[in-house]
Amino acid sequence: MKRNRLLARAHIAFITRSVICCLSGLLFMSQDSIADDPWSNEEAIEVDSLPHHELGGNSVTVWLAGGMAHLSLSNTLDMKYKGAGLVETQLSDYDLKRARVLHEELCIAAIEKPAPDLDVDPEMAYALRCMRDGRLKTYSGSFRDLTRKLWSLSIELKQRILEKYQLGGRSIVKFDARVSDVRRDKDKFVIAVKFANGGRYPIRMATPDMWEKLAGQRLDISGFRVGGDGEWRAELAGTPLLNKDEYPVETVTTMGESRTLVRIPAGESVTYKFLAIPTGKVPRGQYEFSALVYTSIYVAGVNGAGGKVNFGSDSKAAPITFDNDFPSTPDEWKAYEARQRAKLSEHAIPPGNTLAEDGYVATGISEVPYAPRYRLEA
Repeated sequence: MKRNRLLARAHIAFITRSVICCLSGLLFMSQDSIADDPWSNEEAIEVDSLPHHELGGNSVTVWLAGGMAHLSLSNTLDMKYKGAGLVETQLSDYDLKRARVLHEELCIAAIEKPAPDLDVDPEMAYALRCMRDGRLKTYSGSFRDLTRKLWSLSIELKQRILEKYQLGGRSIVKFDARVSDVRRDKDKFVIAVKFANGGRYPIRMATPDMWEKLAGQRLDISGFRVGGDGEWRAELAGTPLLNKDEYPVETVTTMGESRTLVRIPAGESVTYKFLAIPTGKVPRGQYEFSALVYTSIYVAGVNGAGGKVNFGSDSKAAPITFDNDFPSTPDEWKAYEARQRAKLSEHAIPPGNTLAEDGYVATGISEVPYAPRYRLEA
């Protein structure tokens, strides 16, 4: 266990160093990446959390002359914001004042390099554009090389802006998903998942049948019965598509690697259909569905957008009604119990342990809990 933690820490440190090397580019490429960026010659500050770059993460960039801010949101599982995106917003006078104070202190620290006094590794980074001697100069680095005070002020400002402005402003990039339909098809179910582009730039994504579960990519569907117990769930990453031919693919080369992707124009969507079986029993009734998505998207020409995204979809769509329990027919019960036996046989069974499950009892392992598992890069 200790060795695993050390390896994980070393891996995060490697990612941190790699990202810091290009972090100033993430902020200051804006003058070339966003055609309508009127703030490319302003002082600016970006605060970024690095540990989540593998799963996606969130950052805040503030241009100080006018108080415009960009919120890069790709790990939104614990946020009110649904999906992933890049949000542009105007800060209040109060929040802009706080950003200016932090910016000035970080600019001084970037030059004077005060002795760090942190007893933890915050794994956070900053990028700055500072006016010095009449010229804009860029700086970037890790908060581990700064002081506890600057780290604390940066976390406080970043979280305040994320919490206060995530649902407002203008969506430059917006990628979301929704379970649009689940219906019976003989002894299985047809599931439709809609991926929508609510931003201003095209988004490219690999079709879900190409998602690699071993690499952690996920498309997990959950439905909860309205007014009672009952859950419908399935894992769809890597599952064959019923309608793959409906959306033409194109080959794109990024970072020296070729990928076959579907292009979703601004304001449009794609709906993928799957044939699947729920992982457990499903009582009849009304269900509200949502999806958990962890994958990569590609957004050309926009700084701070693209890369790993990790989010949960909105479940406010109209409930889906199932008139019959599942399983209900003898054949469905037979297939269900066969799946349970196969699932249990995959695990080692400590002597004397038992598992009780509705309609099925076996010796051995306790039930495996459902554990669904987010910065955007160009």
